[in-house]
Amino acid sequence: MKPLFIAAAIVTATAPVLTQAEEDTTSPAALEEIVVSAQRREESLQNVPISVTAFGTADLERSNITGAKDYLALTPNVSFAEDGQTGNRSIRVSIRGVSNVSLGDRAVPNSIGYYIDEFNVGTVANGTVNPALLDIQRVEVLRGPQGTYFGRNAAGGAINITTNLPTNQWYAEVAADAGNFDTHGGRIIANAPITDTFFVRGVLGFESSTGIVKNINPHGTRDSGYDQTDARIAARWLITDKFTADFSYTYAHDREGFDADVGTGVLELDTIGIEGPSFRPISDGVGFYPQNRKWVDHSRPEWNRNELHAANLRLAYDFGAFTLKSITGDIRTHNSRMFDEDAVSVDAIYRHNEWSAQSYGEELRLQSNPGGAVDWVVGALYARDNVKLYNLVALGHEFDYTYPDTGETVGVIPPFPDLPVNENNTGYVDRSTALYGEVTYRPIDKWSFTLGGRFTRDQIDDTVTGLVAFGTPQADLAGKSSFNDFSPRFVAKYQLTPDSNLYGTVSHGYKAGGNDLNAALPQKTRPFSPEKVWNYEVGYKSELWEHRAMFNASAFYLKWNQMQSEVNYLVDPTDISSAVQLTENAASAISKGIDLEVRVRPIEQLTLGLSGGYLDATFGSFHNAVVYGVPVDLTGKTLPQSPRWTASALAEWSQRFGKNSSWYVRWEESYRTTSTSNLEGVAAGNLGLGTFPFQMPSFAVAKLNAGIDFGQFGVSGTMDNVFDRDYYTGTGDHFGFGGVRVRPHPRMWRFEVVYRTN
Repeated sequence: MKPLFIAAAIVTATAPVLTQAEEDTTSPAALEEIVVSAQRREESLQNVPISVTAFGTADLERSNITGAKDYLALTPNVSFAEDGQTGNRSIRVSIRGVSNVSLGDRAVPNSIGYYIDEFNVGTVANGTVNPALLDIQRVEVLRGPQGTYFGRNAAGGAINITTNLPTNQWYAEVAADAGNFDTHGGRIIANAPITDTFFVRGVLGFESSTGIVKNINPHGTRDSGYDQTDARIAARWLITDKFTADFSYTYAHDREGFDADVGTGVLELDTIGIEGPSFRPISDGVGFYPQNRKWVDHSRPEWNRNELHAANLRLAYDFGAFTLKSITGDIRTHNSRMFDEDAVSVDAIYRHNEWSAQSYGEELRLQSNPGGAVDWVVGALYARDNVKLYNLVALGHEFDYTYPDTGETVGVIPPFPDLPVNENNTGYVDRSTALYGEVTYRPIDKWSFTLGGRFTRDQIDDTVTGLVAFGTPQADLAGKSSFNDFSPRFVAKYQLTPDSNLYGTVSHGYKAGGNDLNAALPQKTRPFSPEKVWNYEVGYKSELWEHRAMFNASAFYLKWNQMQSEVNYLVDPTDISSAVQLTENAASAISKGIDLEVRVRPIEQLTLGLSGGYLDATFGSFHNAVVYGVPVDLTGKTLPQSPRWTASALAEWSQRFGKNSSWYVRWEESYRTTSTSNLEGVAAGNLGLGTFPFQMPSFAVAKLNAGIDFGQFGVSGTMDNVFDRDYYTGTGDHFGFGGVRVRPHPRMWRFEVVYRTN
């Protein structure tokens, strides 16, 4: 934590000086202006009345940001959990306490909007999109409901990624990297102007690793290693000086071993309910976390295989006073998973999943061009998500286990090899239509007022077919529901000085409801309500000291009703075939807090940054919560994935030498206080489960980046978790005889060599 406090002290000590400096000129040491598209037009970050953390090309490269966890760790009041069960890219995101409150592993629409080049990726087979960040222009994390522009599934906020467009310049880049755990990879980027008006750009990336967790059992998969391939081809056609067409096609393919996690020796309620309270966790001689951070004993072959295909077409015609834009996207994903469900050496239970999802969207948007006293936008959207999930949980071929230390033999499953405990095909189709509009009026120079809204209609069809419970076929089930919502947004902004402004926002967020289908339920088919959020926010943004400093702050209050909470339990605690997975609606929840971001460049070579967030996110009223069949009152409890404090700090020194050469050293540290991962963690005290591992301890993680650039040739290196701190970010739905599983985070290092043509 020392570097964090040192940076904070430097920034705090510098702040009084900044306010006294002249601001009528721009210093050579001025911070680079960050341009964002949070309001669907390119604007300076400092002029947008939204709480946004943005990462430009320089930050992405110098921080070695390659995936979602890297930039989320540097964003205030944002939390993430790497406890998913679909591979190394599996991640769950929470913004200001808003997340998918889940105990299950089924794919559902997210509470956080995820956009790539203006297309909402909707729902994917492995839950959350987390692409490799190759050839990216910027990443924006928007906090708070984004109902008008981002709409679908953006109740908590949105992640907005913009890739680099093809240009009229020849360019090529080749890079290779290597790191510990036999990690190696590389990328190729090429840009070519085919004609004066038609350009193409392509990127191909590959990474391979033997993984951080190894298997001592010769009958199982040997490690948590992976091979990941990512590719994108993009084309830009300047049809006329007013008409532009942009197209991209993205492909990603992962071949991975088992989940990169280890047992803690602490049983959760699902395992206790099946095996009984006297069951003793199985260590297989490898020990439990935190003493064991890299070994498992799994007796079955396991895999996670993910594939993604995405097409995106954007057409824009400039009429002079306004622009008409069309965004058409289609994304298809597939996940194949084989998993040793008992997660120990005994071949007792295994799981097989085949999940596929397709999201299609078409958006038409007409908006004014900047420069007038009134800015406006109107748009319409049609989207369709189609998700199909095959799930099989079956018994293995070993029915008892003998503890080597005592010689005691216990029965773990009934003696019915390969019997389907639970087999089903589930799916849902979400047809979503929306109309939206917004107008911003500036009656005088310093004031502007924005009024907008979005009307959405979702039609949800859910099905369950081919259901087999403990070898017994069950009836097919189906449910249909439709939901309507109007999400308004009002903003008032006042410009204090040419480089500072105040704003206040009232906005609304919405996430569609759905249908619970389960033969074990008395009513078999039961709809659940939409989740709706109201957000009240005030903010301040400023640039100071000849644009060598930036200070942004916001305070917010969120209140939502019918919060959706996914739960699992056994209707009959003695019958594993009576497992129920459904979505409950908590009565209410409240989230309030403060976001803060500061960046200072006191001299041209030195950049300092500090961000912080305070969050108080609690269930308002949740008397009827059910966690694995146990009724609990969670009223007033802190929401999952809602650490009270989040913070990050950076210090970078960059120095030019020679004509085209430079070097840099960048230190970053991120901090999170204690939090829980899911409802079982929230209820652990009520259920007598204790705190470990359900309450994740606070952690501070340091990252060191350095590089040298000779113009066309560059070398860089990164070390993550410099001090090799023990920490984990989630616990998830981790049934198993070795206890709840967590993902360790050992020290990771990597070196990269890159060559660019210009």
